[in-house]
Amino acid sequence: MISLTLPSIRVGALRRTLDNINQTTRNFIEVIVVAPFSFDYQLRNGKIVWLKEETPLGCNGGHELAAKHATQNFIAPWVDDHLFINGWDLIVLWEFMVPQIGMRCIGLRHAIEPQVGTVFGKYYPYFPVMRKADVEAIGWFSGEYKRGFADCDLALRVWDKGGICVPSEVGVVLKHPDDSRKMDDLMEGEARCLPQDMDLFLRRWSKKYGAGYDLSRIRGFNQDILL
Repeated sequence: MISLTLPSIRVGALRRTLDNINQTTRNFIEVIVVAPFSFDYQLRNGKIVWLKEETPLGCNGGHELAAKHATQNFIAPWVDDHLFINGWDLIVLWEFMVPQIGMRCIGLRHAIEPQVGTVFGKYYPYFPVMRKADVEAIGWFSGEYKRGFADCDLALRVWDKGGICVPSEVGVVLKHPDDSRKMDDLMEGEARCLPQDMDLFLRRWSKKYGAGYDLSRIRGFNQDILL
């Protein structure tokens, strides 16, 4: 049903993440792992595709490569420092059962932390779920962004095509303590991106959506809000 794109450079974290996916997913799952190392793992109801990372692609480049090999009806990105709650896939797939007009992107919301992301006042999912056909039409996380803004960029591509991005009604994502390791080298202590990522994003989108926003700093146009 769902293809997860999953880059990783840490074998222990990857195995823990696969254990969680194994324990919490109820439908068939395809996990496309982009990693520089080989590993052995069997899912009880799914398959793992390993794409060897010959040269470092970065997280977004890994997601982009993995999406090209996805075979299931839906695609979602995943990381090795977060966890799913039990039955997360049933919850999200149910939300796609509502009548759909145009492109729809559902963001996997955190189960405990209430904030969601917005850019230029528009909601963007940290962990988007989309139909494979829509991903084939507009692309996935772009490897042009080395660390951040790929989720924002994807969301604006959806909005730009007349589609919508909405958060899941139920929170299904939990942070693992490993997530805190990314607090090094962050802009303003919050945004996980590089200055060149922000520059690329603004060059691409600020003329169309940035009027009235402070573009000199990330929190001038990219803001977390409480639901």
